[in-house]
Amino acid sequence: MFVRRTMLFFAVAGLCAAGLAWFAASLPAGRISLDSIAVEQPYAIDVAYDRARLDLDLDEHHRYLLVVGSLSDDHRPHTVKLSADVISATAKLPARKIAPLTNTPTTTAAPRVETAGAHRVDQKPIRTGQAIRRFHLHVTDGPLDDPHHYVQVVSRLVGEGHKVRVYLDQQQQTRELSPGLIDDVVHLLDDDLLPAFRQQMGGFRDVDGDGKFTVLLSPWLGKLQGGKTSLGGFVRESDFRNDIESPFSNRCDMMYLNSNLSAGSHLKTLLAHEFMHAVSFSARLPSAVRPNGLPDEEDWLNEAIAHLAENLNGGGWSNLDYRISRYLSQPQQFPLVIDDYYHAGLWRNHGCRGATYLFLRWCVDEFGVDTLKQLIHAPARGRENLKYATGIEFDELFRRWTIALFLSNRDTGSKNFDGYRSLDLRGQVADWGLAGPRPVRWEIDGAPCTLQLAGTSAAFVSLEMPKSKGKRRIHITGEFGTKLQVTLIKLPADSPVIEMAARWSDVTSADTTARDREFTIEFPAPATGELVVESISFEHNRGKTQETHCFTGESLAGCRASTAEENATRYTFPLPTTAQAGGWLGKVVARDQRGRRACAFFDIPKADVRQNATRLAAGQRPAMQSTNKN
Repeated sequence: MFVRRTMLFFAVAGLCAAGLAWFAASLPAGRISLDSIAVEQPYAIDVAYDRARLDLDLDEHHRYLLVVGSLSDDHRPHTVKLSADVISATAKLPARKIAPLTNTPTTTAAPRVETAGAHRVDQKPIRTGQAIRRFHLHVTDGPLDDPHHYVQVVSRLVGEGHKVRVYLDQQQQTRELSPGLIDDVVHLLDDDLLPAFRQQMGGFRDVDGDGKFTVLLSPWLGKLQGGKTSLGGFVRESDFRNDIESPFSNRCDMMYLNSNLSAGSHLKTLLAHEFMHAVSFSARLPSAVRPNGLPDEEDWLNEAIAHLAENLNGGGWSNLDYRISRYLSQPQQFPLVIDDYYHAGLWRNHGCRGATYLFLRWCVDEFGVDTLKQLIHAPARGRENLKYATGIEFDELFRRWTIALFLSNRDTGSKNFDGYRSLDLRGQVADWGLAGPRPVRWEIDGAPCTLQLAGTSAAFVSLEMPKSKGKRRIHITGEFGTKLQVTLIKLPADSPVIEMAARWSDVTSADTTARDREFTIEFPAPATGELVVESISFEHNRGKTQETHCFTGESLAGCRASTAEENATRYTFPLPTTAQAGGWLGKVVARDQRGRRACAFFDIPKADVRQNATRLAAGQRPAMQSTNKN
């Protein structure tokens, strides 16, 4: 009886403790008056059990944006619904003010771009390696642990430096390679990247004891997964392990490169990325100091570190530009944290790669370039390693990163809250125009707004001014397991707004053989203070297709058309005929006289949708017309 009573006592006590914990979790961390909300100051909204509620006063003097995120470990989409009720009085916000970070990095490691071979040192090659070597490579779409899905690649030595050996698959002859490819591989690694990495992060582990890093050039990289996948290069972690048998490991410190590569700037970008993987894998191998080694890093962070290495070592943007743009165009679709890309079905997903680069790029801007070295040698993996390197929990890092995505580079005359220091998210990366993260526009007096948020992704919801001004209670409800995170940002009442009309129109010039339609964008002149258009870009960025046309400066001025109306500015663009089939995205970035930027996104319709032109002529606002305020 005594035992039963004791068990009952502890059971009741446990329930009481759980109830108190639930009650405490449901209480707001603080209450803030709406009148005290500062413009462009982020506020963390309290969330309990994937639900949040906040009252807002909405009129021409009060504009808001909500950053709605998911911290779920599950990368699948989570449904989140936003709805609004009309209320007579507003309660204080259940929120806390987010203060800027106080750390000041000694260097932000801003991207630098150099040409291939810029640090080349002429030297006589040292021929000491084996003339013939055999490697094993997984080439089918079958399981990685099945030896039948590997091929043996017989290769011969074709190039050598002080610390590098290059082998070529015997399927090919050196005369079939791009001129200068072998020499560029040797010199870029020997004279530039290996010394730079040794100083920045550390060197590679000489697994096979030959004193040199091995590079294998093979056409197999153009037909992996049974011919479905083509890669420029990769590094395989298992090759750096001596405790794994062939064919699953070549027991060699090595990199694989596609033999169809050409000498040039992209080669340096690729080498920097892949060699960073080699350094990362080497740092986590068993050693005298750590006999058991370190756990393998999660894929998303491993790739982020490798992409940052491209910036650090003068690589170009060819491995990043379209990925950054892909993510920013649909940020809620792409998860940040993925332990294993391959098993998640997100291997080489461009939006995910863009997300992980942008996240770590911001971290390095805030905490300094030493963050990368700390991550490589950190004792855990993934989110725990980020806490080790930055001293901040991942949930808070994620919130601050999403804030930085929205606030960065909105005002060209001031430094924004915890923003990017090395990248202009509303500028241009190589040939790709950026316009910040694409917002979701919600007419709050209309239907509820339904979001599909991938785990560790965020949507930027612009609250459009209601038809009847006044107070609204916003309800945000996520499905179970969303791990909802909500941030509120009040926007300036006089934020610049892009008003525009866009349509396909018939070509009136003689150049009808190349195309019969051109794309027209018309901006009505604002009543006060004309907006200056900085860039207009168009892109098709789906699957294996990456095509962009970005107009700035003289190229934009060349597209400006003369109009009879003095209160309008019109541009016509000679887009490729493929754009007439639809599926393209347009972006506009403009600034007002105070240097504040406004951005707009629009989906380009099929060219045969002639109803758009009729509506525009009547002064109506079709769906493709944009007034985004991000």
